[in-house]
Amino acid sequence: MKLLVVFLLLCATVAHGQDEPEFEPQLPEDSLAEEDQLNSSDEMKSDDIDDAEMSEDNSLAQEKNAESRGHKCDRIGSLRPGVWYNYRGRNYIYLPYRRPWAYAQNHCLQLGGTLATVHNSVVNSFLKRLAQGDPAWIGFSDAQYDRFWFWINGERLVYANWCRGEPNNYHGRQDCAIINWTRAKCWDDQKCKQSFPYICEKK
Repeated sequence: MKLLVVFLLLCATVAHGQDEPEFEPQLPEDSLAEEDQLNSSDEMKSDDIDDAEMSEDNSLAQEKNAESRGHKCDRIGSLRPGVWYNYRGRNYIYLPYRRPWAYAQNHCLQLGGTLATVHNSVVNSFLKRLAQGDPAWIGFSDAQYDRFWFWINGERLVYANWCRGEPNNYHGRQDCAIINWTRAKCWDDQKCKQSFPYICEKK
């Protein structure tokens, strides 16, 4: 009889234990609210960082776009030899190889253009910078008839920037023109067989 009672008590205890749900710790409602605030705050901080990074990236991109929209002619250091630059509707390239005038003109023809022509002081200033301040052939010559200067492409002469006393045929016929002569960075006539770097242009 005692065994039966003990057995029944044991069964009742086991059955009662199975009915109770497993224990899960519960946080007070205030703690849950604080945790939600912390999580949303972290998310906001993360979003703020992403927005800041995106804003910085956009600023850099805008600066690069602004640079690429320009003609890259703000300073001498920004202009590189062997690169075409579009300026005032024409394309120019400075080639630093020292060649006679006729050879330089022939090379420009192969590139689809001619030696550069200069029709105003603004273009002249740009070409001086493009040539890095060094003497360079342009497409100006009086080889056809002495002292009658013509542009190689037949365009009308409306501007010149000769150095003082030039052109002067110093020591014989000097039939081809260079820019950036002397500290004045003006034009000089030279013997066409002399070798200088050169500037080509094409439309």
